[in-house]
Amino acid sequence: MHHRKLIAAAMCGLTALTVTTTSPASANDAMGDVYVSLSDGGKFVQDGWKWHEFFGVDNEIPLTGDFNGDGKDDVVTFTRGDRADVYVALSSGEGFSGTGVKWHNDFAFGTETPLVGDFNGDGKDDIATFTQGNTGDVFVALSTGSGFDGTSVKWHDWFAVGGEVPVAGDFNGDGKDDIATFTRGEAGDVFVALSTGSGFSGTTVKWHDRFGFQGEIVDAGDFNGDGKDDIVTFTRGDAGDVFVSFSDGTKFVQDGWKWHENFAFRAEIPEVGDFNGDGKADLATFTRGGASDVYVATSNGTAFVGDALKWHDRFALGTEMPRIGDFNGDKKADIATFVLGGAAGLRTTIVNIAKGEIGVAEPNCNKYGPCNGGGTPWCAMFATWVWERAGVKGVPRREYVATALGSWGQQQGTWKPRPAGQVGNPQVGDWVVYGAPGSGMGGHVAVVVAVNGNGTITTVDGNSGPGTRYVHQSTIDPRTAKANANRSVSGYVSPPGA
Repeated sequence: MHHRKLIAAAMCGLTALTVTTTSPASANDAMGDVYVSLSDGGKFVQDGWKWHEFFGVDNEIPLTGDFNGDGKDDVVTFTRGDRADVYVALSSGEGFSGTGVKWHNDFAFGTETPLVGDFNGDGKDDIATFTQGNTGDVFVALSTGSGFDGTSVKWHDWFAVGGEVPVAGDFNGDGKDDIATFTRGEAGDVFVALSTGSGFSGTTVKWHDRFGFQGEIVDAGDFNGDGKDDIVTFTRGDAGDVFVSFSDGTKFVQDGWKWHENFAFRAEIPEVGDFNGDGKADLATFTRGGASDVYVATSNGTAFVGDALKWHDRFALGTEMPRIGDFNGDKKADIATFVLGGAAGLRTTIVNIAKGEIGVAEPNCNKYGPCNGGGTPWCAMFATWVWERAGVKGVPRREYVATALGSWGQQQGTWKPRPAGQVGNPQVGDWVVYGAPGSGMGGHVAVVVAVNGNGTITTVDGNSGPGTRYVHQSTIDPRTAKANANRSVSGYVSPPGA
């Protein structure tokens, strides 16, 4: 990579410094990246370990399962819509292999709900899709180990109707995954249809009449390790309660059995997996957003133990989609996150990360770069840190000069100058730059987190004052706003690929 030296007189308006910048990067779009962190039984170990760089984009639905039966979970993505393609990338234990391969070209249309399970008990996970609505059909395509077999077959013609929530699990312990559906709402009914290996049997049977209400999040897992999958519901919100009901092979038994009272709050994403490899399914919850913490509560067979423990503090950022699977085949469930994205997803991720840092003050600015506890201005360090953490590639992290980020945007072809007397074209996730690109003296840079209807924009700024410098949110009018050395807003830099 070629480098050049840039002599600049100011960073966020202060002292002169010599810094190094990189030449323009290519392929800067984070869209479709997949990251994995493996469990060691007490934490998720890796940070930023990319297992695929283009799998699952836009509004596709990514899921996990062992599709070739080698003991390692793979990834599958459903395009849905009119295309209805299904792609798989197999796990090597250290990555998801090559370009995703199309395993089916006529499965899960429109807004159907796809699921994964071993429905015929042959050790290879298959796929099912639920039409829902007023049809209630369920179609299955079995895995051959290298594709999903031929034309999908209808395995049930009246299951999970309307807006019910279907899940898959082996509820009777016969080695074949079955299906359950939760009516939620005020009824809280749970119906099950058992797999025969070639269909889901007969009329659905009510296995519980008081479980999973309103907008609760429901799932299944073998929480007591008896070989039969049970059900769990998360109230989320401010309560964070978790309830479990065991399967006895013909019904779900317990009613109102609380296993945790402080897990998965508000908009967190809860998932189920055996993270310590003891044969009992545990819980993980992903805070996402700017915090991107992952907490785990392990099962002792009668409860999820104690306070949830943080197993990772930098995973599933912004609006990324977390998933669970045993990706290296060691019998402990690991975590994966799908960036998905496209422009809207990337910009939302940037906004969430920036907002998550509001209030961070000197001397803690060293997390963003070498700010010397605040001795060195750090607005550009913060702005580039946010983009890098959101998954933007090629960010000039060693560029500490605010106006030089405008020059970098020009080199990338993503610079948008602000016409005199006008707001210009800011978008959420952009950098807003004060001072002409490359002008050196003074200047400032911040992250745009909202574009308001009255011509103002809301920004999150590093190195913001007065007094002690910190990460601060403010609303400005780009036509009149001034920053260090009385510099006006010169324009905006969009994230490459957005």
